Amino acid sequence: MNATLYDYLNTFLLPIITALLGWFTSKWKTGREKKAQDVELVNGSISPLLASIKELTDTVRDMTNRLMDEQKKNLNLLAEKAQWQAERSDLVSKIDDLEKKVQKLTNLVQKLSKNANEKDNISGSSDTVNG
Repeated sequence: MNATLYDYLNTFLLPIITALLGWFTSKWKTGREKKAQDVELVNGSISPLLASIKELTDTVRDMTNRLMDEQKKNLNLLAEKAQWQAERSDLVSKIDDLEKKVQKLTNLVQKLSKNANEKDNISGSSDTVNG
C-alpha cells in the first residue's frame, strides 16, 4: 500500500502541484509584465502632458516678465507725471506771483498817471490864471 500511495502521489499529485506552480509562476510573471506595460503606458501618456506643462510654464514666465516690464514702465510714467505736476504747480505759483506784481505795477502806473494828469491840470489852470 505504501508503494501505491507513492505511485499515486507521483502519478496524480506531483503533476497537479507542478501544474499549479507553473500556473502561479506564469500568473506572477504576467502580472509583473502587465505592471511594466502599465508603467510604460503611463509614462507614454504623461510625457506629452509634461511637455505641455513645460510649455505653459515657459509661457507664464514670459508673460510674467512682460507684465513686470509694463509695470516698470507704468511706474516710470507715474513718477514722470508726478514730476511734471510738481513743476506745473511751481510754474502756476510763479505765474500767480507775477500776475500780482503786474497788477501792483499797473495800479502804480495808473496812480502815477492820474497824479501826473492832476498836476498837468493844476499847472494848466494856473497858467491860464497867470496869463
